[in-house]
Amino acid sequence: MRYLLIALLLIGGFLVLRTLYRQSPRLMWQWLGIIAGAGLIVLVLTGRAHWIAAVVGGILPFLGKALVFLPKIGFTLMRWLPFIQIARRAFGGNTAQLRTAWLEVTINRATGQLDGIVLQGEFNGRRLSELNLEQLQRLLQACSSDPQSVALLRAYLQRSRPEWGSQSGNTSDRQETGNFESGTMAVETAAKILGVSPAATEDEVRTAHRHLTQKLHPDRGGNDYLTQKINQARDILLKTRPH
Repeated sequence: MRYLLIALLLIGGFLVLRTLYRQSPRLMWQWLGIIAGAGLIVLVLTGRAHWIAAVVGGILPFLGKALVFLPKIGFTLMRWLPFIQIARRAFGGNTAQLRTAWLEVTINRATGQLDGIVLQGEFNGRRLSELNLEQLQRLLQACSSDPQSVALLRAYLQRSRPEWGSQSGNTSDRQETGNFESGTMAVETAAKILGVSPAATEDEVRTAHRHLTQKLHPDRGGNDYLTQKINQARDILLKTRPH
């Protein structure tokens, strides 16, 4: 009976944490911290915290030896850091990012795949990849007052949900999203869009721009909004490069 109760508590805890994660990952970690703190207090008050002291006591000697090697490890990593950065740029291991009032979308520079987090409304804190097609349609309707969020969500749907693109009236959005006010864009925002450092060189900016436009061309599942933002980010960064 005791084991059945423990199993039910674990299953219930898992379901609660999954719900909290979908609502807000930060909220989930806050609750995990509260639960861990409460559990520690219960163990101390009931006199069952001796095993924690034993575990910590067993780890401390190894931790002391590990600290001796940390400077050497850090020095080695610093030596290899430039090569790691070159490899990441070469293989497209980093991501680009676009943010609107409703969405924060990341773009895998290697594959061009999109995913993101909803920033407000019914699905606040949920990932786009977690939502089914009917929920994404509701989100599209909810953010209809913000053209840039609509364009970004349509780009995600076109690229990641082929069944949506096959529906009548959803095969093209160029007429609806072709004209946006460019406005101003901060250097940091432009760097996030291209997935480069704000201090990236001209060659790095042009390379990142070329890779993204190849992956997100309207003929390959992108749309005019994505193309415009990528071009705008390139122009902003190139203007700040020394000549």
